[in-house]
Amino acid sequence: TEKATVSLRVLLTHPAVIALAVSYFFWAYGLTMVIAWLPTYLVEARGYTIQQMGWVGMLPVAGGLIGVLGGGVMSDRLLRRGVSARWARKDIPAIAIACSAPFLALAAWIPSPTSAVFAFALFQLITTLGLVAFWSIPIELNARFAGSIASIMNFGGNFGGFFSPMVAGYVVAQGGDWAWPFYTAAVGCFLGAVVLAFFVPVQPLDFEAPTSRAASAD
Repeated sequence: TEKATVSLRVLLTHPAVIALAVSYFFWAYGLTMVIAWLPTYLVEARGYTIQQMGWVGMLPVAGGLIGVLGGGVMSDRLLRRGVSARWARKDIPAIAIACSAPFLALAAWIPSPTSAVFAFALFQLITTLGLVAFWSIPIELNARFAGSIASIMNFGGNFGGFFSPMVAGYVVAQGGDWAWPFYTAAVGCFLGAVVLAFFVPVQPLDFEAPTSRAASAD
């Protein structure tokens, strides 16, 4: 019989897996910036009270909930209607992520606090439409090793999330401008979309190194 094996080193050094992890790094950097800093930003920079922040802060989260569910449903429906896996799983989600970046920059720039909250909500709605790409592509690459590929990708995302609050704190401490952390987050999302669109394939990849083993009873 044959048993397919692959070393972690093979996965960690494969260009497709690296590109997927890098893309998720940039995207998670941007999204984590909003999730981690938005409550403080609404109070310190936009003048909301703590109680008001609790209410208006729900809008971006609601946008994200709709985007997460809608992105998955949309991707599956497109596949069932004959759209290629490349467009359904990668290209359309990448376009959504790229289109979300200007809304994040607008949210930090626009003078009106109310308009800023709605811009943040639109950002989270549109950017999470693209989340389906990151969690479906590992299966498209290789179903047998999808768990390992997703783990490497998620490590990249967590690494981006790790740096995001640190960058925000440093930027605000140095310049006192609360908008700049969100500008860097918008750039991060756009870079993530570019890497996803141009460097991540959506096709079966053979990582396996078959090793022949004699059957125990033969």
